[in-house]
Amino acid sequence: MTRALVTGALLCVLWPASALAGSPDRRTADGGRGNPPPQTTAPPTSDEDREVIENLDLLQAMDGAKDLDLLLELNRDRDGDGE
Repeated sequence: MTRALVTGALLCVLWPASALAGSPDRRTADGGRGNPPPQTTAPPTSDEDREVIENLDLLQAMDGAKDLDLLLELNRDRDGDGE
């Protein structure tokens, strides 16, 4: 009886997966992924986009400094509440 239940469970799990695989004629040698589309040229970037890309490190540092300022301000407020 246990063997029948295990076999039935395996059939319930594996049968839909095998049905999704499709016919052997349609499958490709690379696992069905096919060749990636050819690489196209990058879309043109505006002057503003180029400026952001060039200054990305600076902008991230500025964002981190804002977070630090906020944490310091919250810490000051919390210290002030205890007195």
